[in-house]
Amino acid sequence: MYEKFGEFNSVEELNEAAAGFLAEGDFKSIRELAEENGLDGEDAEDYIAGDIPELATVVSAAMGKLDLEEKEIDKKSAIEKMPLLVIHNMTKGMCTDENLAAAVMGKGKRIEKIFELMRKEARKHATGETGMCCGTDRELCNVIRAYYTEGEKKAVEVIEALYK
Repeated sequence: MYEKFGEFNSVEELNEAAAGFLAEGDFKSIRELAEENGLDGEDAEDYIAGDIPELATVVSAAMGKLDLEEKEIDKKSAIEKMPLLVIHNMTKGMCTDENLAAAVMGKGKRIEKIFELMRKEARKHATGETGMCCGTDRELCNVIRAYYTEGEKKAVEVIEALYK
């Protein structure tokens, strides 16, 4: 992920890069930028043609990033894949909230990190062959929101509360 242009910290940074390429007439780089960020190729063409004012919206950029992460999830073992996909799908569903979508764009923010935090906490409470607790859908949403908007420390607090 992000081999050529690097990871952006916001949709604004992504759109600034696209605007720079557009000003230079470097349409190939716009297409590559879109692809590297999980954006629809048709959106890149619409942007190049001047049909849309920016390459990405905050929601489309977040969804693109999550789509890229899904490709990484597909490479995981079956035991890891299932909870990662649950977190992934829940996060995508929450990205209709533009504030959360903007937070998803944060550099270094990853679904896999949420999974790691949850797994770490589960190990503290393990007895025998117990699994990992993600609580109800609402509780998982709270974990996801905490991680993206308030950071790892807050996410851990929310996860810890699932075991009380």
